[in-house]
Amino acid sequence: MTKYNSNLIVVMLFCSLLIGCVGQDDKISQIQLDVSLSSSSGIVLHSYVDGELSSVENVEIEFDFSASTSDSKIVIFGVNTNDSRESFEVDAQTTTSITVEFPNHGVYEVIMFAVDENGNLVEKMTSIIIDYRVDWLEYETQSPGVLDFDPRPSNGGQHASMIEILSTVENPELITEFGGGDSVQITWNVIDENDDTCQRYSEHIANGESITWNTIHFNTYLLHELVVDNDDSDVSINIDQSIIISYD
Repeated sequence: MTKYNSNLIVVMLFCSLLIGCVGQDDKISQIQLDVSLSSSSGIVLHSYVDGELSSVENVEIEFDFSASTSDSKIVIFGVNTNDSRESFEVDAQTTTSITVEFPNHGVYEVIMFAVDENGNLVEKMTSIIIDYRVDWLEYETQSPGVLDFDPRPSNGGQHASMIEILSTVENPELITEFGGGDSVQITWNVIDENDDTCQRYSEHIANGESITWNTIHFNTYLLHELVVDNDDSDVSINIDQSIIISYD
């Protein structure tokens, strides 16, 4: 009989502790945070024409908290992007969505949160991946500009996985009284901040033809520049190139 009573006491104590824990969790987790995102990734685009920045397209992502519920009144919805910016917060009684702009590339560990009238806080984390693209156009140039780019994430997060370069140089067709125009020798160089040439490629481009160089580079820890060298030629060329810094 004594053995039975001891077991019963143990079971009762265990159940009591379990019920107490469940009760505490229910009290803390009374906010059911349910957030939908318009997207979890995007690409920041900078466009240059003849060496001048012509347009910027940042990434905007909407965080929709409308499906969130709580036993008590929710007073704040918020998004913390974990970079140098302060959290984005709204009055939960007047709006249930937050639109956040991402002007810089990187992987962001974003915290979404809600606060109720009793000061209870519930958080959820999600990853946002922002790639970066530079489009560069030059028309009828004899002195190609240098395209500088920084593959390092400004938010201090993980580094990009690779850099893709797609560069097309055109030697426009030129017809003179003496016949066709001249050909041109083009050399592409990818140079890092230590002045080391990481990659190089050369092609001879005849009058009226174009050549595209497509390459991938994996050093995403240093500043770089893309240089199109036309060997001081007086032939006017067109350049259409893109650099994509990718985290996937």
